[in-house]
Amino acid sequence: MIKSFHRLFVSKTDGEYEALKQFFSLLGLAHGEAWDGRRSRGIKLDAPESGVEIGFGEGFPKADIVLEADSAEVVYELLQKQKIKVIEEISDTDWGARIFSVALPGNNGVMAVFSYKENWRHEQIEGRLDATGSRFAIVVSRFNAFVTERLLSGAEQALRQMGAKNEDVKIVRVPGAFEIPTAARALAESGEYDAIVCIGCLLRGNTLHYEVIANE
Repeated sequence: MIKSFHRLFVSKTDGEYEALKQFFSLLGLAHGEAWDGRRSRGIKLDAPESGVEIGFGEGFPKADIVLEADSAEVVYELLQKQKIKVIEEISDTDWGARIFSVALPGNNGVMAVFSYKENWRHEQIEGRLDATGSRFAIVVSRFNAFVTERLLSGAEQALRQMGAKNEDVKIVRVPGAFEIPTAARALAESGEYDAIVCIGCLLRGNTLHYEVIANE
């Protein structure tokens, strides 16, 4: 039974070995089994998924190794900062992805990196950001007001941008973070609000105040 599948790179020099190790580590591959013996040294760098892909027809990247990322754009910018040689610039494909290719360190071939523009593997449910006609309560603590008042302003602005009217937003101030749950529960039990926003701020200091309040 096969236990793993890896693409093997045998470096010609110590510098090439370190360059490849740094390159794939930079991309986020996890360090796995490693060894440093008399005849050789090496390391396995693992991805969550790996395997053999077999294709037929057109549209496949011309590369020795293919990497799927969450965002090809992010990886492209990361490798550009490292001055990695780009073989093919990032572009859209007719199969719903963004893709580019780069030269691997030490003339070890070409790597293609792609990400799908839509997550077709899983059904997705997205909410509609529309607060029109809904009623909201915002519970905000007075303690550490220099932080909480700014958060309150941001929350009010966000609700207005989503269509909420000023008269549909009620502000409830409490002494500190400890009192927020009590006020929020009373507002929820009233049945008058579609959602309740809670805003508080705890600062870690030289006393146990932070730990006591956070634990409660």
